[in-house]
Amino acid sequence: MLHFCLKISVWGKFANIVFPVDLGFRSVTVFLGDCVG
Repeated sequence: MLHFCLKISVWGKFANIVFPVDLGFRSVTVFLGDCVG
């Protein structure tokens, strides 16, 4: 589960860089960042 969260968190951060204006991606990145701890 942790590995799964980590992979998505990395993608979320990448998406946050590509689409910095998309608040949805930013929220997902923050949430998954907490998931990884």
